[in-house]
Parts: sequence; structure tokens; C-alpha cells
Amino acid sequence: MTVQGIGLVVSERCFSLIGCIALKALSGIPSALRERLVFGGYRRQLVLQRLLGGPRSLSVRYTRGPLLGLRFTCESTEKYFIVGADLEHELIPVLRNVLKPTDVVYDIGANAGYWSLAFSRFCPSGAVYAFEPSPTNYARLEINTAETPNIMLICGAVSDSTGTARFSERGSVSSIRLDGELEVKRLRLFCGAIDLLRRSKPIIICEIHNRLEEAAVSSTLGALGYRIENIERERSFPFSCALATMRTG
Repeated sequence: MTVQGIGLVVSERCFSLIGCIALKALSGIPSALRERLVFGGYRRQLVLQRLLGGPRSLSVRYTRGPLLGLRFTCESTEKYFIVGADLEHELIPVLRNVLKPTDVVYDIGANAGYWSLAFSRFCPSGAVYAFEPSPTNYARLEINTAETPNIMLICGAVSDSTGTARFSERGSVSSIRLDGELEVKRLRLFCGAIDLLRRSKPIIICEIHNRLEEAAVSSTLGALGYRIENIERERSFPFSCALATMRTG
């Protein structure tokens, strides 16, 4: 079944008749409104998943957007499916503008690999290092990036010290310090990379989840000479994307 409004193809066998009707109705809603409606409250998400017969794992193929033509394994509850090819669409032109074909990208908190795959297309002659501490997400990351040779996977978190960190999914995961050749909280991540940021001056794109985090990240990067810009027109928390580039002049 091709879901035009969401920009993906998914097997009709995954859904009942009611599920197919609900999905087609959902796809007719503009992406920004669709995202607010579905993710604006737990009850709305719950109702939608009941209509879709979920939550469930799905294999979709994108028909437009940065992952055009690629298959992607995701959950019916996730924005990769609900928002589809319009996911964070305001970020796409920014990435096209700042990334070069030979760039190296560190995707810290890669989740299921959506942005790792996008980065690999924007930087076909470069490399993408995808870090993901969740064993569940890492398994999906392996599946989704299996046929993309310029994506290197690291099952671990990135923080300001080397060691192990207790993870909520069970067990512990490795924590790798950026200064040592290379997520707990963004401030700790940046503090662990101070020398690297001063030396290499990389472009940084990150999610800001609240005003306290925004202030801390702006203060830390601003002290290093970075200029912070908000990418999304609507300054809503969480998931406000920020672009940090070195000031010139």
C-alpha cells in the first residue's frame, strides 16, 4: 500500500481494513499538524495504535525524501512511520548546505539509523560513525544500515568520561570519551569533547529538549566561539534542532 501523504510504501497485510482506512485518513493531514495531533498526547497515540492494530514492527520503503527508495525497519509508534518522509523536513536543506560529499559525520544517538542513512547519502565519499547505546535500537540499526558500507556502527554511549553506564533497558553499555580519539546529556558530551571542538571546529546539529539544556549548550559552545541558530521555525520543546557553527570575523 502506497501512503502518498506520508511518503512511504507498506504492506497492506500489516493492517486490518480499519487500520488501512485510519492510515489513509492520517496521511491526508499535513505533516506538521499530523505530528502535533499524534504526539501531542499519550491518549491520541494509544487510540491510533489501536486502530492500526499496533504497536508493531514494520518494514517500509520511502517514496520521497532523503531516504528515497530505501527500506527501513521501524515501529508503528515512531515518527519514522507516522511522519514518514516529512520527518524534520526543515533540517534537510540545512544538511544539504553544510555537508560536503567527503565529510565525516558522528551520529551520536543514532537510534534506528534514519539520519545515519541520510548522512551517508549527503556524504557518499565520506563516512558516518553511528553511536547507539540501546541494544534494542542497535539491532535495528544493524538491519537498516547493513547495505551501506560507509556507515560504521558503535554500540555505546558518548559522555565526558570512559567507563560503563547503567542503561535502563538492562545491563550496562560502554561510554567513549571524544577526546580519546573520539549520550548521557548534551552538556556532558560537549564537555568531554572540548579539546576536539577547539582543534577541529566541527559543525554541530543537536536536539534541544528544554530551556535548561538550551542555556547550558549555548553557554558551553558560545564560550568556544560557536554561533547557535534555531533550525525549526516553531520553538517547541522537546525536539527543537539547533545548528552550531564557528563565528567568523
